[in-house]
Amino acid sequence: MDLKPQAKGTTSEKTRRSEKSAYKKGQRHEPVSPTRSRASTKAMKKEGTEAASPKAISRQAHSAAMNRTAASRSESAKKAARTRAKGKK
Repeated sequence: MDLKPQAKGTTSEKTRRSEKSAYKKGQRHEPVSPTRSRASTKAMKKEGTEAASPKAISRQAHSAAMNRTAASRSESAKKAARTRAKGKK
C-alpha cells in the first residue's frame, strides 16, 4: 500500500521518522523466516474458531449493551433504525 509519511508540520518529527522507516520496511519484500512463519501458523491453529460464531458475537453484544446506560442504548437503536431505513430505499 502506498502510504507515504505525513507532511512536515502535521505530526512530530519522531512520528514522521517512524513512519518513514515503517514505509521503507513495507516496500521491501523480504521473505519471512521459516521459524517465524511456523510459529505464527502454530499460534493461529491454537486459536479457537468459535470466537466469531454468531452466538458468541450476540453474547458479546448483549453483555456490552448491558454495561451502557438506557439512554445510550436508546440512541444507538434510533440510529440503527435510521440507517436501516436508508438501506431499504
